[in-house]
Amino acid sequence: MTPKMRMVQHALGAKDHGEHIDKATAEFASLVRRLGFYPRDSVLFTWFRSGTEVLVQRVDLGVDVDKHFNRWLESVFAPAKAYEPQEVRVSIVCSESWFNKVALIQMLEACLREKGIFVSAASSVCALELANDSVAHGVWTTECSQCCDDWHVATEFANDGANILRSREELRELFCYQVSMAINPEFIKKVMRVDVAAKDRWRTNQLRLIVKCFQGEAETTDLMAARMAYALSDVRVRDTILWDMASGCLESQIVFECLMGLIPRLTGAWVAGFICVAAVAAWLQGNGATANMCIDRALAEAPENNLANLLRVSLNNGISPQLWVESVLELSREECRYGVPLAQIP
Repeated sequence: MTPKMRMVQHALGAKDHGEHIDKATAEFASLVRRLGFYPRDSVLFTWFRSGTEVLVQRVDLGVDVDKHFNRWLESVFAPAKAYEPQEVRVSIVCSESWFNKVALIQMLEACLREKGIFVSAASSVCALELANDSVAHGVWTTECSQCCDDWHVATEFANDGANILRSREELRELFCYQVSMAINPEFIKKVMRVDVAAKDRWRTNQLRLIVKCFQGEAETTDLMAARMAYALSDVRVRDTILWDMASGCLESQIVFECLMGLIPRLTGAWVAGFICVAAVAAWLQGNGATANMCIDRALAEAPENNLANLLRVSLNNGISPQLWVESVLELSREECRYGVPLAQIP
């Protein structure tokens, strides 16, 4: 049943009103595609510095936000602060009558103004489930009119063929170990038989194979997948691949897509290494939600894994992935491949 929402003529004119609504809808659709799931009852923040986007955040919109607003905003702003943002665009996702969107936006504008941050635009998206398993969206935006209290129905929410999941929980399920998808244990045993005396040659061979898989030059069979995952549990192999991503020799999106399919197929402490590589690949693409999912799985398998814990701290504190790239590139590929000589460690 189509939701009853009013469409009225605005002071700006119907054409201008529609253009502003279309813009707000398109921006929201883009954010959802980047998250990979539909952000129900959430606030999305897109932070900018000098006109350049530096961080996208999704935070829960709890029913007590208005009661504990200052504390809520401080927890939101803590990771964004590291980027020294000057501007933010806000999108609120909630049910039609669940929250006073105007009051929240006004509180955000006032508090962020005190921090020297300009709220350049804010919009509210009302998502209503329809009987045919589709969604109708009521969209309201400050860019239409600062006193606009009417909704425009955006019944189309195109995702350009992207696989948009219905919730964060559905996204989390993609990272769980699935026995039905598990790689043959015999393959795992086979790839783990490494001659310690010839380990350096083994690393060279594994790196060559991994790069070929990432570049589509080798078929990723179950045996090859097991070999790739086990090789990335080796710090020297893992760090070399991370350097290749940081330098642009390997595209982070291709690396993530290749490794994502392995995450539900393998289990054990040793798999944390390749899951961390997948987390970094997602992070470099600006997909913090997916990166955090990878880190959750890596820590579940190996709570003491140093890289997983470092990544968790980095994302929780809003460290820019570009800062990580710069720190990695302070080393050469050879140093990542063979290890930093003790003489170079301060």
